Amino acid sequence: MGKKESAGLAIGLSIGTAVGIAIGIANDNIPLWLAMGLSLGLVFGISYDEQQKKRARIEQPRILDGVSYTILRRPHPLPGQRHHCWVGDNGAEIELTEQEASTLELD
Repeated sequence: MGKKESAGLAIGLSIGTAVGIAIGIANDNIPLWLAMGLSLGLVFGISYDEQQKKRARIEQPRILDGVSYTILRRPHPLPGQRHHCWVGDNGAEIELTEQEASTLELD
């Protein structure tokens, strides 16, 4: 796991520790609030890291016949269309395959 992949976890744990200690001092119960702060920091940090990983997978362009395609979300898909599709820099749309949708965890 690289530095960028776990930055959210480190930041979440740091903020959770600081907030937990601060609330613990104010309430005269540091162990309880430290544990609460660490728990919440862990949850938010892991959640943030997972969102960043998903965003990185989605933002990888696809090049086909000299056209660069990026995945975009359709605001109002028609029946039979997915919520996401490949959109080229020329405006053309290509439907995601079943494998792409499941790999990218979309829809």
